[in-house]
Amino acid sequence: MDDAGLTVREGFIKQRRNLVTVSLALIFYHTSGLVLERFQIFGNTFNVTDPWLASTVLWVAWGYFFLRYYQLFRDLGDKGIRSTYAVKLHSLVTRVAEQRLRETYRSMDFGPSSHDVELKDIDMDSIRVDSKCWVFRVTERKDGRTVRSQRQDPLEPPMLYVKGRPLRIARLRAGFHVAASTRLLTEYHLPFLVAAIPVLVVAWKKFVRSA
Repeated sequence: MDDAGLTVREGFIKQRRNLVTVSLALIFYHTSGLVLERFQIFGNTFNVTDPWLASTVLWVAWGYFFLRYYQLFRDLGDKGIRSTYAVKLHSLVTRVAEQRLRETYRSMDFGPSSHDVELKDIDMDSIRVDSKCWVFRVTERKDGRTVRSQRQDPLEPPMLYVKGRPLRIARLRAGFHVAASTRLLTEYHLPFLVAAIPVLVVAWKKFVRSA
């Protein structure tokens, strides 16, 4: 990472801390019923004649820190979330395809040892990937035979399709992996959620509780 990247990273961490701090302060202010009557700065005491002054100052700070955090969030560029999700999803979907391949061969009648077929070192290519279906082509298997586009070979498996419920489950598991097993969402997106809480608290008090 170059000097410019380090500067952006350091600024991002600073503004994240500021945004979370002022958001927590606003949450506490609007949920605890706290009324600020006076405060001290450099040994000088100031009386607050309007209790809403403290809230206004906090909201101005919140707006500034939110904007700065969003700007630096965009400046960071690739944060690794999509690539981590894609790698995990590919691993999970490939595992589903491999399991289906094993089930396909075990279901065939190969004689007395038909249930002892074990596939090892499966080499599979995902030849088509979209939001609804993944298509795999088996390029090699090692159970005593090699499959390489030989239509006359009765053991040649068809194309393998992963779609529907298994694909949806794989997507959910990949998303959960990114959320629970990596720091990516908590580091980059959780501050936005924390910043939204005081807005929701004020909206609830103004429009729901007063209704």
